[in-house]
Amino acid sequence: MADESSKSLIVRARPADFEEIAALVARLDTEEAAQQGVIELIPVSEAIDAVDLARTLEQAINQGENQLAQAQPGTRPRHVTIRGDERASALIVAGSPSQFDQVRLAVKRLEELKPVGQERIMVINVKNMSADDAKRVLEQMIKQTSGSGGQGRRP
Repeated sequence: MADESSKSLIVRARPADFEEIAALVARLDTEEAAQQGVIELIPVSEAIDAVDLARTLEQAINQGENQLAQAQPGTRPRHVTIRGDERASALIVAGSPSQFDQVRLAVKRLEELKPVGQERIMVINVKNMSADDAKRVLEQMIKQTSGSGGQGRRP
């Protein structure tokens, strides 16, 4: 239950869950998230590491916003805040509706990869080369090793 007069949440849960709930509220209760005003929970597949994905998407979207603001003087970047919740297999996103669409699209694309068996999806940030170049090089390496016992997985 929310009590606006004391700016408090009154939570009914198992004692073991209180610490996790408090940590989740602390991650959401930031000045940046309050300024953005809108928060949405976006579910992700259990095969996706929600914490890593949140970090990667937040960084990518905010870098894009900064680049747009630099290219258009007088424009302020609209930063997004994204936190991953492994237990709920979800991303908690604070930002604008268009940013929610960006996050949903990224999640959809990752989920279309459909991991098999014990496989999980991992997001790897590249710093000094384009993601397309990295993918092309990995595919070439996999193709070369597939004849010598490689798994033949596609990045």
